[in-house]
Amino acid sequence: MAKKTTRPKTDVRETDAHIDIDQAEDRARSLSVAAPPAQDEIRVLAYQKFLDRGGAHGKDIDDWVDAERELRAR
Repeated sequence: MAKKTTRPKTDVRETDAHIDIDQAEDRARSLSVAAPPAQDEIRVLAYQKFLDRGGAHGKDIDDWVDAERELRAR
């Protein structure tokens, strides 16, 4: 009769479990959808962009879109 071999049981330490949980929480945070910027925030940044351009008219939509994009990237 052949001798039956058994593998040793893997000892999962408590710290290993905490590392996995922490990594999972970090991953979940990175995948979560951030709240869109408030219109007041966009308005202020768009106005600042307008002033930075010297107050030239005709680029209001570009300023708004750029401000919104910039705030979403943060």
